[in-house]
Amino acid sequence: MRTVLNFEGNLPTTSLLGNEEAGLYRLMREHEFHWFRAGSDFVSLGEGTAGTFVSTWDSLAGDMVAKPSAPNIQNGRFSSGSPWGEMVFQAETNCGYSVNPIAPTAERFSVAVIYRSRNCDGRTLCSIAGKSHDNFIFANEFQGKLSIIDRAGTIGITFQSVDSMHRPSLLVFSFDAGCLRATLNGGAVQEALGDVPSMGGLAELFIGCRNHRKKLAKTLGNLWISDLIYWPDKAIVSAEGAQMTAELSAVNEFWRWAR
Repeated sequence: MRTVLNFEGNLPTTSLLGNEEAGLYRLMREHEFHWFRAGSDFVSLGEGTAGTFVSTWDSLAGDMVAKPSAPNIQNGRFSSGSPWGEMVFQAETNCGYSVNPIAPTAERFSVAVIYRSRNCDGRTLCSIAGKSHDNFIFANEFQGKLSIIDRAGTIGITFQSVDSMHRPSLLVFSFDAGCLRATLNGGAVQEALGDVPSMGGLAELFIGCRNHRKKLAKTLGNLWISDLIYWPDKAIVSAEGAQMTAELSAVNEFWRWAR
C-alpha cells in the first residue's frame, strides 16, 4: 500500500534529489575550480598496439586538460561499464595523468576524489607538487589505511579505509599555510599542522600517480576514479565543529546521491 504525503510550502533545494550535480556545477561557475569527471564527453581516446587508450582528459569546464604522465605510454583506460564513467588504474602499471600547471602555487588548495579500490589498496590516488618537485602532498591507500602525507614527512593524516568496490568512497582534503585537514565519506574532520617545505611556485596535479618518475610501480594499485575536483588557492574543509563550507556540502551531496 502506498502512502502519499502532501506538503504545502517550499522545500529547500537540498531536499530535492537530482539537483546535486547542477548545484556543484553552479558553484564551479561562481568560484573557480577544476572538475575532472570521467565521462565520454571529456575523455579523448586513441588506438594503440594494446588497444584503446586515453590520450587526454578534459575538465568539465574545458579550461584544464589532464595528459598522460611521462611513463604512461598508452596505458590509460576509460570504462563506461558502471552507472557513471571511471578512469581505470592498474596495479604496478603507469596509468597516471598530470595537469601542469594546475595553479600558480601549491601552498593553498583543496582536492576531492571519488574512487573505488580493490581490497582497500588503491595506492596513490593523487599528488600535488610545487614548482621544484622537491616535495609533494599525496593521498595513498595501502593495506586498509588511507593517508594524506607529504614526501618530506612533515605532515600527515590517516584514516581507516572503507570497502569501496561496491560503493565509491569520497576523500576531501585541504592544505593552507601548513594546516592539513581531511574528511572521508562525510565523516569527522582530521587536522594536522606542519612546516611543509617546497610547495611554492607553479603547482602540478597528478591523478593516479605521484610524479613523472617511472620506477614507482609499487605505489600504483587497482583503482577506479570517477571524479577529481581541484580548488586552487581555496581551503574548503573547515575545522571540526565549524560551519561546513558550501563547497564541501555540495561535494558531499553529489557523492551521496549521484555516486
